[in-house]
Amino acid sequence: MTTQISRDSFAPEQRYSGLYLQQGRMILDADWNELSDLQKSRLAEALRDAIASGAPRSGGLALVADAGDSGKVKVQPGVLYVDGVPARFPGSALTALTAQPDYPWAGPYPGKKLVLYADVWDRPVTALERPELMDPALHGADTATRSQTLLQVKWCANTLDPLDPAVNPPMGNGLATLTLRKIDSGSDPCNPCAAQVAVNDRLGNYLFRVEVHDVDPAAKTVTLKWSRDNGAEACASATPPPGFDQGDWVWEYFDADTERLLGLHLGGTTPKLRGLIREAWNVPTGANEPQAFARQWDGYGVFRTDTGALVKGRDRGVTLATAAADDPAHGSCWVAGNDLLVNLESLALRLSVKGRQFVPGDHWLATLREAVQASGDVVLNQAPPHGVRHHFLRLGTLLDDGSLQPPTDAERRRLAFPPLSDLHAADVGFTEQCNPLFHGAQNVQQALDALCNLGAQNVHYTPPACAVEPSVRSLLGLANSPSTVDVVLDALLCGLRANDVPLDKSDAALCSDLKAASVVTVQDALKALCLHSGGCEVVVRDSDQLMKRLKQAAEDKKGSLWLKLCAGSYEIPEDLSLSGLTSLRLSGESAAASQIIVGAQRLRWQAGDIVLEDLGWTFKQPAAQLGLQGATVTVRDCTGLRQAEETGGPALVQVAAPEGQPATLHWQASDWTAWVAPDLKFRWQPEGGGAADKDFLKALQKHVENLLQQAPAEALDKSLAQLMAAWKALGAERWRAWSAAVPKAPLLARLRYLAQGQPQVVRLSQLPQFLGSGGTASTEQIQAALDGLARLVAAGQPDQVLALADTQVGGSIRHSRLQGWLLMLNGLKEGSPTTPPTLHSVQVHPVVVPGGATLQIADVSLSGVRSALPPKAVDGSSGTLQSSLPGLGRLLLDQVRFELPGSVFTAGSWIGQGNTWDFDAFDNLRPGMALCDRATFTGNVLEGYTDNTSIPCTAGGMQSGLNVLIELRPPQ
Repeated sequence: MTTQISRDSFAPEQRYSGLYLQQGRMILDADWNELSDLQKSRLAEALRDAIASGAPRSGGLALVADAGDSGKVKVQPGVLYVDGVPARFPGSALTALTAQPDYPWAGPYPGKKLVLYADVWDRPVTALERPELMDPALHGADTATRSQTLLQVKWCANTLDPLDPAVNPPMGNGLATLTLRKIDSGSDPCNPCAAQVAVNDRLGNYLFRVEVHDVDPAAKTVTLKWSRDNGAEACASATPPPGFDQGDWVWEYFDADTERLLGLHLGGTTPKLRGLIREAWNVPTGANEPQAFARQWDGYGVFRTDTGALVKGRDRGVTLATAAADDPAHGSCWVAGNDLLVNLESLALRLSVKGRQFVPGDHWLATLREAVQASGDVVLNQAPPHGVRHHFLRLGTLLDDGSLQPPTDAERRRLAFPPLSDLHAADVGFTEQCNPLFHGAQNVQQALDALCNLGAQNVHYTPPACAVEPSVRSLLGLANSPSTVDVVLDALLCGLRANDVPLDKSDAALCSDLKAASVVTVQDALKALCLHSGGCEVVVRDSDQLMKRLKQAAEDKKGSLWLKLCAGSYEIPEDLSLSGLTSLRLSGESAAASQIIVGAQRLRWQAGDIVLEDLGWTFKQPAAQLGLQGATVTVRDCTGLRQAEETGGPALVQVAAPEGQPATLHWQASDWTAWVAPDLKFRWQPEGGGAADKDFLKALQKHVENLLQQAPAEALDKSLAQLMAAWKALGAERWRAWSAAVPKAPLLARLRYLAQGQPQVVRLSQLPQFLGSGGTASTEQIQAALDGLARLVAAGQPDQVLALADTQVGGSIRHSRLQGWLLMLNGLKEGSPTTPPTLHSVQVHPVVVPGGATLQIADVSLSGVRSALPPKAVDGSSGTLQSSLPGLGRLLLDQVRFELPGSVFTAGSWIGQGNTWDFDAFDNLRPGMALCDRATFTGNVLEGYTDNTSIPCTAGGMQSGLNVLIELRPPQ
């Protein structure tokens, strides 16, 4: 029912809290009605905040399976709150869903596979429907109307969500605009055919209503109706008042059922769903047609919801017709964009249709007052519907067999909430944040019950991100991420092993072997101790302790010796032989910090495993030698120095394999020097010298000493000037004598150096042409030659720094510098010929009898490699290789720098890649010689010479390419 009200003044956006009458003022219906709306709204807001939606435990609405009716689900009448709106389902006995007092549904009801939900909404009730609202004393005059809150239990297929506004909107969202039409006088007011006539009617005061009568989704139509009387003119259809059934109206026939079926019905349709609109007074007579009451409307229209196009309609006796846009004629309809536009008698209606939702009962109200409004005024602007608003709540689900699906805990609490004075833990919801501590509890009681069975697996624990790694956590494989206590305890109590406990590397007393990067856990430490069989290292702090330990090991001839030399200087003054040891290990703090001064002539150390690391060695005897024999020999981060007086002595270090066994050498990051000291007595000087020769020798010695001491430039210039003066004083005869002696001197053939930032080279063979020139050379040339001679003297000569005793010694030499010759003894005695032979041809096969070992030399700088050759292996007169040679199985050279020419390599397979060969045009030796049977030579570079040269190679299978200025060539 609609009611006769002057306007609706309730404005919730103004936040009014009360309405108060003033003395001597008029009382309007709008004020009284607003007070009702204020009180109802404030109550609903408070209940929404306190309850929201749900049913009380006592006296609340419920869905119940009726055991007396085959378990059919029925409604237990009671109270329900939806969005704070209190509603009551009337009655006391269980009620079938198709027999609800406030939901006169006569359509289908499947009874299974349904979602049941409540629809709560308000409707007005007048004395026309409820005559008892009138006081008989007023002789038929009615007074106020009522509003009634309906609680209807509806249903839909279980594939739909009735709480989804896109499926079941609580109210439509069409936007309506109403504008007072402009009606002006035409040019001929007397012509009845003119489109416009003079109108002197007053605007009036009224409440204009536009309402959605029906929505047909299948036909895609919406039916609208409108009235300047708020649609409130209604009567019993059987007894219309005089004149009610006449005039330019349309009539809607309705009854109490159709008034309670507003809104959407997702469960289907019912025979008597809507009132019937007719353009003439014609009371329906059909069994399923509403006929009890009739309501007057100014007009109605049916429009398509997809296009806005007119289907049919009428307004104040004028049939609606589709017209061109902006046609001013009464009854014109057109579409503009998403909106439909209709020219009514005195108002223009514009309603957004396309893409909008409409619900039967949606209505818009516009208050018109002639005192403030005139033709052309907008009286309603883009307004959403004023009502009716539906409130929905899901009640339950019917399964395939029609039974009620058990509610979730949240649904149980919502649909049976207790009074605050009887609130229990089971009535309070619970959201679990630390799964699985509470076993998925949904209320506080379940959570408390779960605590009774609390176990370690239920207690959350996040293993820490330890400040020091590795830690027990990381070694056990526990991540720094949320876990549970049982996982951690199980890992600790059942899975903890020595391999899971980190070794404390911060202990200063820890031996260096246990400080190695490879030793991480206690298990690693135990393995390291077992491998050496002698336990951890013994810390040594002075020479006496060192010698005591070494001599004891020499006597025991068994076990292991593992010594850690603290920072300091240690002496080994006498020859010492060690043998029979499982392992021998000497380590220091660093090569600079832990220094060993060897005064002995020979150190012969034999053990299964020999390790020398972080030590600095200085050998005082010019022919001293450190002999190492073991299955594994490691020299790491060490330095060594020996200075001999003449060439031909033993190698500074000799590595040998155990008898009949192979040996592996690990020589890494070490810098060893074996050098012949400068001959400052100049034993190669020419005979017959006098006082001038002595002065010259004295000046030459002074300049050499300045060079050795790296004296400042001023001192060097001065000593060179004195040397030049002494040379001039010798005279031409002695010049020639010295020029003849210099090329025969035991000096380097050439030397590269920097002078005033520029690279220079001095060649011994070129000095005589300047020194013996008889005055033809310039002063600068002679002075440069004398400076070069002094530099050659100061440079000394490379000695044998490392020797591999036999062809069973393999392994690697890496990231090191060897200032001297690397000697391959190939099982021959020291002193065997190592001078590069003159080779023209090969008459034997194989060239090398390989010993089996593989040696890799990588990232190393050295003077060169020399190999011991059997006597008479090469015929001296013909240069023919006439017997096979002993040698390594494979020799690999990678990123090696050869500083001097004259290297000789002996190996079954010889590989050279990425190496640098320092060579000079005046060198009287080739860069090297490869005595092998197979060879690969790639990526090598020749430095110091701009023409091509070659390395003689005896390999029958030879690959040489991608080199710069150097290649392999057969002997010629």
